[in-house]
Formats: sequence, C-alpha cells, structure tokens
Amino acid sequence: MNKLKNQEEFITNIINEINYLRQYPQKYAEKLNMFTHYFKGKVFKYPEVTIRIMTTEGVTAYEEAIKYLENQEPLEPLVYSSGLFHIAEDSLKEIQKFQDIGQMNDLDIDSLIENHGQVIGAFAQAVDFGSSLAELAIANLFVDDGDQTRGNRQNLLNPKFKLIGVATGNHKAYQYSTVILFARYFFEKGVKPGDLSDDNYTAESPKRSKYISFNF
Repeated sequence: MNKLKNQEEFITNIINEINYLRQYPQKYAEKLNMFTHYFKGKVFKYPEVTIRIMTTEGVTAYEEAIKYLENQEPLEPLVYSSGLFHIAEDSLKEIQKFQDIGQMNDLDIDSLIENHGQVIGAFAQAVDFGSSLAELAIANLFVDDGDQTRGNRQNLLNPKFKLIGVATGNHKAYQYSTVILFARYFFEKGVKPGDLSDDNYTAESPKRSKYISFNF
C-alpha cells in the first residue's frame, strides 16, 4: 500500500512539475539556475540523493536551457488522462523487462495505444531512467544533456499537447523508470471523436516520437 501511495505521489509531482514549467517558464529557469551550483566539472550531485551523475555537456547544458526559457511564452497546463495512464503503465511493464536501452526500439507503442483506444493528433513518449525525484526527472528531460535535438524539451513545451499520462516504477537495470505520454486527443474504445477543430489541431497522422533520458 505504501509503495502504491509513493507511486501516486511521484506521478502527481511529475505532472505538477511539468505544468509549472509550462505555465511559469521564467520561474522554472530560476529553479534550473539553482541546479547549476551542484556541478563539479561535468559531475552533477544533487544534495538529496547519494548518486553522482556524469553528464555529457556539464553545466553548459543547464545554462543553455535557462537562456532558452527566458523568452518562452507561458503554455496551458496539461490535463491528466486515465487512458494515457493505462497506456503508460503497459509501456512501463515492457520497459521493465529490458536489460539494454537499445531494446526501446522494439517497443510497439501503437499496439499499446490500440489496446485502450485511439490517439488523434500529436503524440509523444518520454522515458526517464534513474531519477528518484520528480524535479530531477523533469529537469533531466528538459535540459536533455547530450541530445542536440533537445527532443524531450520540445515535447515538454509543445503547445499541441493537451493531455498527459504518467507511470513510474522500479527497474532492475536502472533502479527507476518513469514513462510520460503526451497527446492532443485520446478517445477510449467505443468512444467516437467529436469536434476536433481548434487552433493547434492538425489532421495528419500522429508522429510517434520516443525520447529517452538517463539520470544515473
């Protein structure tokens, strides 16, 4: 029971952290600025965790992320979707079986979606490994150390997304894993889509963006 409560709290904290980033980008930049003090060379050591993280870019990735947020316009918060939560749970169960991150390419997210309903419009999945705190997971995804495309960052600040689903749990190889799903629209099985017209909706087939973040 305590484990379930902890998972529920972590999921709530993940969603709150993402929405704080989206709604108050300049304040979130101030938070990232505090994180820059926890670097020694390229090694990141957060006070509340014992593990040290060897980064690729070091503090410069955080400084670049802070600068990026300076001119970022606020976005609408994401709304929790129970449908996306169940898909994220199924995705997490598959990921927990993986011994190597390269197996992520074998994950058939489309089949997992079809088991529960349908996604219309923009959709993406982000996966964090190793983060025991929600604020570290989101900072890690947003900074996107070592990924010059900053794909996770684009997803976190994508105005096309309305919905979010999160699942989290232990991982035998990486200690922790958190799956975050973003979507424009999700409809459960048997539910017909209604009026989908709005400023950000596009009718093309959704792109299945999958991004992975590490935090060891």
